[in-house]
Amino acid sequence: METVLGLRRLQSEGRHEDALAAARAMLVDWPRNRGLLLVEASSLRHLLRIDEAMESLARLEILQPKFSLLHQERGLCYVARRDAPPAIDALLRAVNINPALPLAWKMLEGLYRLTGDAANRATAAAHAATLAALPGEVVACAALFADGDLAPAEQRIRAFLLRHGDHQEAMRLLAKIGARGVLDDAELLLAAMLESDHRAARLEYARCLVDRHRYAAAQEQLERLLALDPVNLDYRALAAAAAVGLGRDGRCLPPRGRPARPGRAGCPGRGRDSGIPISESADTDYSARSRHAIDRAAATRAAEGRKSSTPTLDVRGEPAERRCHISELFPS
Repeated sequence: METVLGLRRLQSEGRHEDALAAARAMLVDWPRNRGLLLVEASSLRHLLRIDEAMESLARLEILQPKFSLLHQERGLCYVARRDAPPAIDALLRAVNINPALPLAWKMLEGLYRLTGDAANRATAAAHAATLAALPGEVVACAALFADGDLAPAEQRIRAFLLRHGDHQEAMRLLAKIGARGVLDDAELLLAAMLESDHRAARLEYARCLVDRHRYAAAQEQLERLLALDPVNLDYRALAAAAAVGLGRDGRCLPPRGRPARPGRAGCPGRGRDSGIPISESADTDYSARSRHAIDRAAATRAAEGRKSSTPTLDVRGEPAERRCHISELFPS
């Protein structure tokens, strides 16, 4: 019996009738398999049976509403119907879930060109260029990671690193995958990248340390980052989380625009440096308190707009935190 990968090979050969028949036969036994439903919809689109493809996607959306390839495929169906506005909306939803979708960005660039939206066309083109500059296997693994397919993403990115050596973005992606489960592996990978002064790797390393409750070590890394960019809200939010983990008040970060002072002892009269013992429950309620600090910074970012050279798309009808930042996967 064909596998989903086998069905995709049939599609790549243009054998959409065969792929559709095989997918539907397999769906009898596995009606909730998102890969099979996607193959069914894609083959139907290529056969110009758009209404049927949309029905397949509607079934898939009930099962997997945050599956990025579902929304990309829906956008392509609207393109086949020559209906630009819903096509743009569907493709934007896809890249907001998963920014590592080269086809979606290229389609968005073309749609914005047709609709005369020069600003968003430039933004989509910039994202497409970012992905085009990276090895295709790294982009494919990043797409798997963003859609939650951690096991195949890890297998493929490890195989890539074995063949190509210490590729920075591949190592960082593997560390992000490892941080979802194997934290020791992630910490070692990210630590090995610090010598190259890779800011994104240092930030991921600090996040990994915070996740492991190694707040003092995380604070050391964050002080270095804040010295370079004292107004970066991501750095400040994580520094606040580390401060809370150490029993200090996250509000004691230096004012925005003023560099953090290395070795700062925290707030007067609070925490380890004051001689006052920290509650034994400090670690147990770390998550809620640090999340509050992070959420507070995220709210500030949403209100002020993210100050970054990385372009963002104005997603109509979407809250600010849903806006796509490809830098989350490929900051360099």
